[in-house]
Amino acid sequence: EEGHCFRDQALSFCGSAPRYLMEGSSLSTLVQMVGAGIGVTLIPKMAVNLETRSANVSVARLPPPRPTRSIGLVWRKTNPLSDQLEEIAGLLL
Repeated sequence: EEGHCFRDQALSFCGSAPRYLMEGSSLSTLVQMVGAGIGVTLIPKMAVNLETRSANVSVARLPPPRPTRSIGLVWRKTNPLSDQLEEIAGLLL
């Protein structure tokens, strides 16, 4: 399936269903489509500067309440730094 989990999470947060004719699977492609006049898109805040730096697009931040994402820290079980990574996970999560 085309698209990104971010889209599904945002639509779920808004209680909306998608109404679209075109999809893209990379953030770069989506921003290029917007720059070409093909609709609008949502992208993660951490990708805004990189993905929009050379695009002819405007960016607006969503007002509160903003959607959030749950994250996890993942590492190889045999990592020699597992104890330290457990501590970091405890601080972050």
